[in-house]
Amino acid sequence: MRGRSRSARNASLRIGVSVNDMILPPRVLDDLESFSEILLADRVGLFSDFDGTLTPLFDDPRNTVLSPAIRDALREVSKRVELVSVVSGRDVKYLRETIGLKSVTYVGNHGLEEWKAGGRQPEYSAKVPVGLLDQVQSGVGSIEFSGLFVEDKGLRVAVHYRNAPDLVAARSAVSQVLEPLAAARGLGIKDGKMVLEIGPSVEVNKGTAVDHLARAYELKGAIVLGDDVTDCDAYDALHGLVRERGLKGAAVAVVDEETPEAVLRKADYRLSGSLEVEEFLRWIAYASPRAERKL
Repeated sequence: MRGRSRSARNASLRIGVSVNDMILPPRVLDDLESFSEILLADRVGLFSDFDGTLTPLFDDPRNTVLSPAIRDALREVSKRVELVSVVSGRDVKYLRETIGLKSVTYVGNHGLEEWKAGGRQPEYSAKVPVGLLDQVQSGVGSIEFSGLFVEDKGLRVAVHYRNAPDLVAARSAVSQVLEPLAAARGLGIKDGKMVLEIGPSVEVNKGTAVDHLARAYELKGAIVLGDDVTDCDAYDALHGLVRERGLKGAAVAVVDEETPEAVLRKADYRLSGSLEVEEFLRWIAYASPRAERKL
């Protein structure tokens, strides 16, 4: 199953209408001068979500494909800046196999695991909950809805309900399965675009990952790309570094008709879909103040 067609919606977003009755942040491609200032910093990092940011959202996440153009653009950007990191809810194994770039640092499961560029093994922040997958599959199997899909993410288990006939009822039914499991096992539940995830309840998220890597790489400039509520933690971390350390940075929302209000409120700028993300990455690689650098 292919990703959904959103050309008409993207066209409307480019001329500045609102999403969910919220005013959109400024468009990145209309203010590249501000991003030039970020990229002139001594040490720069690019952080990006995966689904809905580097790729369109697919009706079935198992069918997600990364375009060769985005992969090539990421490869070139990684030659110009000190850090390129994909920070995703997907597991690290999936990210490494799908993106396939050794020059990228992968952060999976919302910060629970990390694979540094050029590394040989992942670093984990939590243990795999034994038997959790079987319990979730059993519980979801008892729900009288079609269109539910259970994804094994290693450290977490996700239940996608995008293809259910009644999204509100499906979410409620999935919550009724996951909440008792979370309470009994001391786990946490994360909410996303048509997906609920259950896994270790630890003080780790995309924001702690961004903060950790920005400090470890001594970044002076950073750009964060995301599209969902879990990316808000990454935006908050970036804004905290701007306030506390004088880092130059911008939080960018990749918007569509499902963009949560929290994302629009916290983002400094916007891009419309993966095609504009590709255009922005190519600008960084070939036309920005970093274009002539080879790290």
